[in-house]
Amino acid sequence: MKKMLLSALLCFTSVILFGSDSLAVENRIYPEIFACDGVKDAVCIDGQYYGQYPMSDEQAESIGIPSNYDECYKLFSSEELSGNASALNNLGVCYLLGKGTEKDEEKAVECFNNAQKHGSIVAKINMASCYQNGYGVEKNYYTAFGYLSGMEDNNNVIVLNLLGDFYRNGYGVVGDYDKAIELYNKAAAFGYAPAQGNLGICYYNGYGVDKDYTKAIEWYSKAAEQGLADVQCCLAICYYNGYGVTQNYPKAVEWYRKAAEQGYILAQFNLGACYDYGYGVAQNYSKAVEWYRKAAEQGDVPSQYNLGYAYEHGYGVTQNIPEAMKWYKLAADQGLKNAENALSRLE
Repeated sequence: MKKMLLSALLCFTSVILFGSDSLAVENRIYPEIFACDGVKDAVCIDGQYYGQYPMSDEQAESIGIPSNYDECYKLFSSEELSGNASALNNLGVCYLLGKGTEKDEEKAVECFNNAQKHGSIVAKINMASCYQNGYGVEKNYYTAFGYLSGMEDNNNVIVLNLLGDFYRNGYGVVGDYDKAIELYNKAAAFGYAPAQGNLGICYYNGYGVDKDYTKAIEWYSKAAEQGLADVQCCLAICYYNGYGVTQNYPKAVEWYRKAAEQGYILAQFNLGACYDYGYGVAQNYSKAVEWYRKAAEQGDVPSQYNLGYAYEHGYGVTQNIPEAMKWYKLAADQGLKNAENALSRLE
């Protein structure tokens, strides 16, 4: 029976062979740190919103301040800070993510637009991101590029990296790999992890440079060490397959785990597959199911199918046909033929 499980999963997943051609950073919205009258009024970094504390930026950044979304929304929207560009930008982030208030993408765009008119470079970047991704406005790469194109000389690493993405992908501008590499290099020279990761992608795929897995590993490693989950997964894939390094399953598992613990879906699936097959770790179906479940709950189709299979056959869990059918249906509803066949077999 165990051979049947391995055979079925091998047939479907081909196990841990997928990489990323672009980094998730292009979908990010950027908040700011600001202070008023010597008081640490608010911090907003990567979706974390912090309340009022009488401390310096350095002190606030060096300790873990508890989040309080409701209080920070009140602060950002207060009359006192109505003309503060950073507060307006952060208010836009609150609306866009639905933190401390109802999600409202159109209000978010209004806030970003007002903030950039008050001189916020970060808000200008966020306007570009809204037009790039269609947040609160109709997607328009040309408009998005227009917000960024005049800021290249500021040496803002976020701008340099995003412009690199636009030139690499031909978003709102004629595609130009050489220009993309130039921009990524500028941002990477400042130690900016997303740009380092993008250089890794360019060397991995041969975009604007000769394909060179060793160089890709070099850049992936710099970004992965800074905690960028999608790049950690790319690095794990290289170790798993022996691209640019000696094949090393335990090292692959190490990097998959780092990315998976940050909620990165592909890494969660691949870590589950490592436990499923015993690659780099002792084979453990219960652990495999644990990681498949994390990815499946985020909508990952292969993980939903594998979780259904585990429940159907009792691998790592108590056999439960209704539960198996539930996960098969979720995968089938997303168009997976294998899951449709499994459902037909069990109905």
